[in-house]
Amino acid sequence: MREAVGQSSLYTIVIVFLFVALLILMCSLSYSKSYKAKNKIISLIEDNRGYDASVSDQIDTMLRSSGYRPVSVYRHNTLADCPAVSDGMLIGGMDNYPYCIYEHSTDRGKYYTAVIYMRLEIPVISSIVEIPVHGDTRTIYNIAP
Repeated sequence: MREAVGQSSLYTIVIVFLFVALLILMCSLSYSKSYKAKNKIISLIEDNRGYDASVSDQIDTMLRSSGYRPVSVYRHNTLADCPAVSDGMLIGGMDNYPYCIYEHSTDRGKYYTAVIYMRLEIPVISSIVEIPVHGDTRTIYNIAP
């Protein structure tokens, strides 16, 4: 009888270990996908020297092609759901995909902050976690003509 109890506790330890390992793998894959999308958004803003409607369309196209989920599955699904920042102005995002773009003005020029939301769904316990991933562009300098 003693061996049967030892066997079941060993199985429990193995199952818990596998669950934790799969959870870590899911987290790292979701975070890397969000991090890569954030970097692409920043690159698009820097390449176009600012954020406007054409950049917004390019961002939506890029997120659609990368398999990012639309806002309908997120708790944050309108522009009003973007968090306020003290030193910047919200200028875009949340049209079709869960991201926010903020513009910051300095003496040298403007820079932008991109925030994209990583969504982690855990199927066994039906938990949904949304984690914001932040990134800043380089300063886009004011060049007098």
